[in-house]
Amino acid sequence: MRSSWIAVHVQTATEEHLKDDAKDRIQETLSLAERLGAEVVVLPGALDVAAELLNYARSAMPAASSWGSRASAASAAGSPAP
Repeated sequence: MRSSWIAVHVQTATEEHLKDDAKDRIQETLSLAERLGAEVVVLPGALDVAAELLNYARSAMPAASSWGSRASAASAAGSPAP
């Protein structure tokens, strides 16, 4: 089964202080993901990585964010998500 996937790297302020080998590993990982068929996205300058990922997911995949809303509502009601 083939499906599309996205590899996301969220840059943070601490990233600029990483050693070169750590920065190289990040780049190598993103390059590998791209070679394996991923759409690679780099989100710059985030203070809150989780919030940045959620914002990206909601803007890039509206269906996923609506599923998340249903899952949250179902969880609050004590029933499994659809």
